[in-house]
Amino acid sequence: MNGQVSGTAGTIEASVSNVYTEVLQDTAAVNIRCRIWLAGVPDSAGVATIDASALTTSRQLQNGVLTLLPHETAFFDRQWDYATAGGTPFWDLIPLKDTSDSHGPYKLSAPVDVMMTDTLRIFKPIPDYVIGPISATLQFEVR
Repeated sequence: MNGQVSGTAGTIEASVSNVYTEVLQDTAAVNIRCRIWLAGVPDSAGVATIDASALTTSRQLQNGVLTLLPHETAFFDRQWDYATAGGTPFWDLIPLKDTSDSHGPYKLSAPVDVMMTDTLRIFKPIPDYVIGPISATLQFEVR
């Protein structure tokens, strides 16, 4: 099994791939936790949680049973507010520049480094799989 998490403003996307030649099938116990913080500001951490309801490939989940065929990937996405555990939006912690485009004025951050640690579980009998910490660069656009 292999996992990957990425995101765009407002959405956290996760994927879990079956890297084996056997079918993986069991009662779904999807629990994906993405701990994300601004690099250099560890107190800024927030957590996005993804469960089975976020599965975008619904045919893989039938009657509570998750099935991953050999080399198949399950995709999940969940809206997230990019906020600290205390509820402060990340963009309140970084400088924003006033700008505008054909849709009107908005605020834009410079590229910001974020760190992420992800914990994935999709079947109850399989232990948590931890990824990270890994880094990514985001740019916040506040309209």
